[in-house]
Amino acid sequence: MTPEIWADLFRQLAFISALVGGFAFAFLGTLLTLPSRSRIVDWTAGMALVTAAGLIICVIGWTLMASQVLITASLGPGGEEYRFPAAFNSTHSQLSQLFIVEMFFFLASLGLSGWVRSRTLGIVSSIVALVAAVILMFVISPFLH
Repeated sequence: MTPEIWADLFRQLAFISALVGGFAFAFLGTLLTLPSRSRIVDWTAGMALVTAAGLIICVIGWTLMASQVLITASLGPGGEEYRFPAAFNSTHSQLSQLFIVEMFFFLASLGLSGWVRSRTLGIVSSIVALVAAVILMFVISPFLH
């Protein structure tokens, strides 16, 4: 793979993290303005906070990796095949694991959100989040090593 392809991959991962993290942050802002002192609001806000914070780390990490890949490629010898820096393997692996965990926190916050409104909506939102988590596992399982 070329450095440009690696950089594009990292930029795409950073974009997805930023998008979901932005939703989690907006969700958190909405929950923090609720006058309710319910424990479910606290738990839902906590899940959204963890999601937003973790995905910000992913955005920064993958964005820096994208730029660093291009910088190291431009500094290397001209005619040789590009080799992915070994130091990035563990960083990418850790960011990928963090991303997966944060996606489950995000789905958990969505599942809990219905309980803020009513029992019926809580049951529906929990079922939807659980189904989404199962589908997410099927989607990402081919990429797990």
